[in-house]
Amino acid sequence: MTIKTNVKAAGIGFNHNESLVVRSNVKAGLGPWVSTNHNESLSTVTRRRRARTALQAIGLALVIGLGMAALPASGQEDGGAYRGRFSLLQHDTTRQSIDLGEPGPSVGDQLVIGGDVYNHQGGTLVGRSAAQCTFSSEAEMLCWAAFTVEDSQITFQGIVNTFPFFTNQPVDFAITGGTGSYRKARGTVTVLILPDVPNGTDAVLTVDLR
Repeated sequence: MTIKTNVKAAGIGFNHNESLVVRSNVKAGLGPWVSTNHNESLSTVTRRRRARTALQAIGLALVIGLGMAALPASGQEDGGAYRGRFSLLQHDTTRQSIDLGEPGPSVGDQLVIGGDVYNHQGGTLVGRSAAQCTFSSEAEMLCWAAFTVEDSQITFQGIVNTFPFFTNQPVDFAITGGTGSYRKARGTVTVLILPDVPNGTDAVLTVDLR
């Protein structure tokens, strides 16, 4: 009689208690998991729920990973020809020195520069540049600068030791931001004044976006 009741209730079982466990599981939508007691069936449910949660977490991680992979690298949002590490040529077109104290470099003196930006020496005009430097001592300047490229801007600044800078040694500046494609730009701009150009009007800008 017990066997008949179990077969009718769930299709399998050995006694009345087991048939109640199976029937309860089926009614709850947990599936016909057969166990010898109520604690074992709950343990099975817990393991299945944990496995399902783990799979969902893996799926979410994959979605996030794919989204991150789709973002352009190197602080640039919209792609373009200039990304990662690249070099440009700056040619000064205007330059003005403002000597506020004794003749020669002194605190507060200023240097203002405007220029054209080319994709390389003797190449195509791709933008404009501007810089302003203020002497903080006889041997140092604090410089702010920017250049345009692809209808966007990159800004950078730094403290400059004037002797190596004006004797054709490279100086690194910190990129502080930008606009357009470069509005989240970070990295460095290395400026090297070319020694073979009269009056130091040409400089190579090596941009390293990170």
